[in-house]
Amino acid sequence: MKHIYIIFLTFPIISFSQQEYEEYYSNGNLKIETTYYYDKLNGYFKSFYDCGTLESEGHYKNNQKKGFWKYYYKNGEVKSKKNYKYGKLRGYFMSFYQNGQLKEEGNYIDVQEKHGLWKTYYKNGQLKSEEIYKDKSLVSYKYFYVDGKGPSPSNKVFTKYNPLYRPSSW
Repeated sequence: MKHIYIIFLTFPIISFSQQEYEEYYSNGNLKIETTYYYDKLNGYFKSFYDCGTLESEGHYKNNQKKGFWKYYYKNGEVKSKKNYKYGKLRGYFMSFYQNGQLKEEGNYIDVQEKHGLWKTYYKNGQLKSEEIYKDKSLVSYKYFYVDGKGPSPSNKVFTKYNPLYRPSSW
């Protein structure tokens, strides 16, 4: 009986410290929908454009973005998919054109640094470039023609003797 009494006493304390929060635009449309826990963003978060369509969604923990987040264009198409750890980009990342085609993909590690193979695409879905990052540096890249043929002559591998080389088209 003593344990049940303690549970009943702690339940109101926990539930009163959690607060639902909504913010609205001047036109009456929902702007933000989230939860605060002890005055910190905690839980599911949604933001909306002033026209009412979803702008972003994901989770917060102790005022920091955590886990998988999605961002949207005003037309409802997915703009990007990102992973966060302790409020920093970490893990697989994807961005998209407004037509829904994949624009860029790759991985982030330590303090939002690009790592490994990153790919970018043209609006038609054809591969545009491949870049390889290691130890916070771009070590090689390839560019491809719009028609998917290639790679183009702008391929370059960076070395310790020529680390700052960039093609004139950048």
